[in-house]
Amino acid sequence: SHFTDPSNMLKTLARVKPNLVLGNFPVMKRPASVLTGSPGKNLNSAYPHFKNAGEMYAHIRSITAEAGDYTVRNFVGVIEDISVKSSVVETELFPLGALDFYTKKNMGWEYTQEEYDQWFLPERGGDQGDYRDGMQEKIANVIACLKAEPRSKRAIIPIPFPSEGGKTVDWTN
Repeated sequence: SHFTDPSNMLKTLARVKPNLVLGNFPVMKRPASVLTGSPGKNLNSAYPHFKNAGEMYAHIRSITAEAGDYTVRNFVGVIEDISVKSSVVETELFPLGALDFYTKKNMGWEYTQEEYDQWFLPERGGDQGDYRDGMQEKIANVIACLKAEPRSKRAIIPIPFPSEGGKTVDWTN
């Protein structure tokens, strides 16, 4: 497979879509001259900007802090640096070793029994958090979509359930 190393996937996505916006509405930040189609207003400027994923995570944690239901739905923000180093956010539940293991597991890459025994926990999602089925097809679908339609909002990797939905999403429809 093309994605034998976790960094290859990120490098490919970063090359195809350099500045992702997290949330329901991914938007690219490229000069209009590079893209085809009618020019539009870049809405990224209206969203909060963060230097890295850790800064965004801290912000989300602060606005969902204690004392009631501070649920935030449909949060959208722009992460300026999406390099691997700036995109990894370790937490108490997901230290770096667990993140590495679950990346391998959910991408369908090989991992050892030792890694499984050390990092797999029901508290980290159990079987509900198993997103392997069709992941390579989903990634290939996103790349094909962005190559054909760089402004597409349909370049998505849906993860509705562990084994159904997503790998057959038709971004052309």
